Amino acid sequence: MMKQLILVISLIAIASTLVSADYVNYYAYEDVDYGYSCPNASLIINMYSVQTDICSYQNSIFTCDYESQTIIQQDFRSPGCKNFITNTTIAWNTCDVFGITYNCTANLPVVAGTLTNLTLASNCNNASDVIYASSVFLNECREDYPYYFGQTWYFSTCNSTYATTYTYYDPQQAISSSSGGGSGSYSSSSSSSSGTGSSGLTVQEIPGEKSSASSSASSSASSSASGSSFSGSQQTGTSGSSNDYWVPKCESQYLQGTSYTQLTTPTCSQSTQTFTVCN
Repeated sequence: MMKQLILVISLIAIASTLVSADYVNYYAYEDVDYGYSCPNASLIINMYSVQTDICSYQNSIFTCDYESQTIIQQDFRSPGCKNFITNTTIAWNTCDVFGITYNCTANLPVVAGTLTNLTLASNCNNASDVIYASSVFLNECREDYPYYFGQTWYFSTCNSTYATTYTYYDPQQAISSSSGGGSGSYSSSSSSSSGTGSSGLTVQEIPGEKSSASSSASSSASSSASGSSFSGSQQTGTSGSSNDYWVPKCESQYLQGTSYTQLTTPTCSQSTQTFTVCN
């Protein structure tokens, strides 16, 4: 049965109306094609966080209004957030046409059991000054936020040194006509806990229910590499698969390749400001 991950978003009540140095969080849901279906979808696989009141990678500046529970998005035409275009107001916990909900938190929501890319501010004073974070869940057969769903699936694991991601491809699986929100996933792990992750950041637990399903990803995949690499080739031929593009395909016969990413500890002293951590 498909893994159900029910995210209960805890809203933080703060007296002041506009608050700086908070985070706008995106939660991408399963959503077949375009269709505002987040309230009926409990599958969340991609999570993104952007620090408020800075010029983001998409030339936007976000501000959180806790009193009205809205996000103010200022869009600009030029890099560095120059040449203002328009303001957009986004309501918290409201599903948009892409199958995404948003909220604000006073701290970065680092979630247990995730593989996360963190980007620090270029002028940061400490490793907690994260301006952008992108997370996927570990030990799950998943689809990333794509242009369409079906055919390509991923399964990631972590040890103390590397994150390993297996890529699976089934050319016979049907695909959706267009992208929606996040994606369906199956989980081989039902644990979730709080504590301190390898990043040194405080890890939060997602309240909710996880049901487990077997996956042969980590046991069936095999290849050798070091550093950050990729191996394997696309499979072709008859798979005998289902036409349902939500059916996970993390099985040995669909294994396309394996990639390895070295885990890094966030620090302001390094030349790079982007780090990969497991929580």
